[in-house]
Amino acid sequence: RKKTKLLFLGGTTLRKGADILLDAYCHAFSPQDDVCLVVKAFGSDAVYKGGTLDDTFHEAAFKPSLPDIEVIDTDLTRQEVASVYRACDALVYPYRGEGFGLPIAEAMASGLPVIVTGYGACLDFCDESSGYLLPFSLKPISIEGMAPSPAGFWFAEPDRDTLIDAMRTLVSSPGEAHDKGISGRNKIVSEYTWEAAAEKAYSSLSHLVTEEKANPTPPSPSHPSPSHPSSVATYGTPLTVTGESNTSDNVKIGNIADNISDSNISANSRISSLASITSKALNDLNNRVEKLYSHATQLHNALHRIQEQQLLLLLASKEYAENAPVRPARTSTDELNSWRISYLETCLQDESGILQNSPLLPVLVVGSGSQNILDHLATKSIPATNIASKQGDSVADINLNELYYAYTSLEASEWQCIAILEGIERFSLEDIIGLIADFKRALIPSGTLILEAANPYYLVTHPVNSITLPAARESDEAPGEGETRPLSSTTSTEQDSLWIPPTALVNLLTQAGFSEIRVDHSPSLPRYAVLAKA
Repeated sequence: RKKTKLLFLGGTTLRKGADILLDAYCHAFSPQDDVCLVVKAFGSDAVYKGGTLDDTFHEAAFKPSLPDIEVIDTDLTRQEVASVYRACDALVYPYRGEGFGLPIAEAMASGLPVIVTGYGACLDFCDESSGYLLPFSLKPISIEGMAPSPAGFWFAEPDRDTLIDAMRTLVSSPGEAHDKGISGRNKIVSEYTWEAAAEKAYSSLSHLVTEEKANPTPPSPSHPSPSHPSSVATYGTPLTVTGESNTSDNVKIGNIADNISDSNISANSRISSLASITSKALNDLNNRVEKLYSHATQLHNALHRIQEQQLLLLLASKEYAENAPVRPARTSTDELNSWRISYLETCLQDESGILQNSPLLPVLVVGSGSQNILDHLATKSIPATNIASKQGDSVADINLNELYYAYTSLEASEWQCIAILEGIERFSLEDIIGLIADFKRALIPSGTLILEAANPYYLVTHPVNSITLPAARESDEAPGEGETRPLSSTTSTEQDSLWIPPTALVNLLTQAGFSEIRVDHSPSLPRYAVLAKA
């Protein structure tokens, strides 16, 4: 929907500058600006697994206070990737280090101007005529698991303020950006085909073979320092990529390796081989530790979920023994939707009805069968909407994080009635407590909240082997900066349900400040509903 689309394509890693891009973009623009950042993530489950910022971009995309962000994290064909380039207006790629930077060349081949770090790989084929080159500062880094190098390891840190200015210039001067795109395309399609690359590789290898035959004794290794344009680059403080920096040890080992290399080339070769083997072993050990930690975390969350459910079911058993309702029977989805519509209709018409003595304000409906309810309310000329999807009949397939941020982003005093049908069950008990507070804030004074839930009495009165119990959930990161409450769990591959007793839900609503709370059990369905006034 936005006029200007800025594209980032690749792994959302620190090496590729994804963090710098997100920070600069959010400072350069506002939600009112006619610009969108399109992020085509790559390698999150493979080469960059465990080291991406995909979740951070997803969280930012759901924050209304930030400029538009669209994240594409599905696998695409080559043709679809080409269409993504064509659909956007520029590539923003503020990398810290690159081997070649193929997305930069692909974007240029597609006629897009590029905003890139003015150092390293892209300078082979990119200049000011085809893009915006960012000044940088060279910073030494320490990479855990990598063998020491006499030259050290370095990152080119792009300048954030210049990146902000470059994005704003690109958006405000589309003519200049278009000219850069045309210039870049002409260079890439004429000089950087796969055939040309193969010819260069063949020529270079042939030259090396000839040189080796003429000079079979390899020269002693030199100790180069990183070269860079002094006008834009300055040395910074050491930056540690993973683990702790151990610069002094690196220097000692590097010096020892240099001395051996100067005196004995074969010894140097053995040291290099040993360093490579050690690096691979460390990486393998690290992967095994990460998997073990992941399994332990999943087990901990599963045990926590079981303990939580046992407590709730114990409360439900006590409540059932004191006042057992009619034993429900298994029913179809149509019967469940029919009961929901009938119940909502009753709430609309009785003495404490939602619309009694109140202006006509919208009703928010979420959950299974919500489309049927929307259609029914439309026949009553009652404005209503669905927070998740007007096309879907169930929230079972909706990502739990998306549902969570949709709930927490509700505006204050906006809704006269919020009806949560099934969706509330997908959260943990901690999240339900927080969401109830969000719902109260979103309702007008004297607004109505309706929460429908699975009736735990149904579990008490039926054999356990006839019921699908809630599946264990995997852990999740906190929602992100600015959020006051972390989302404690994500949806599992199977549908989850939290069996929370009516009394427990009533107590939570009372503590949140709701009044006129009533519980209605379905006479023939394994469901109950709680209606409360804000």
